[in-house]
Amino acid sequence: MESKAKLHIMKSKNKDKIYLSVCKTLGFGKGYKRIVGLGYLEELEKLNPNALDILKQNAK
Repeated sequence: MESKAKLHIMKSKNKDKIYLSVCKTLGFGKGYKRIVGLGYLEELEKLNPNALDILKQNAK
């Protein structure tokens, strides 16, 4: 079964690092729900320089 909710990659800044997580919207003006944490952007870019672009494509 496929979900109708659109997934988003959210960035949150913790001190000097950016943390990425996958979220879905709860509706207009109701915020979002974090589904899974992906890790720090800096560490993901060490593995693959295009990590953020790849994640954005797969979140659609």
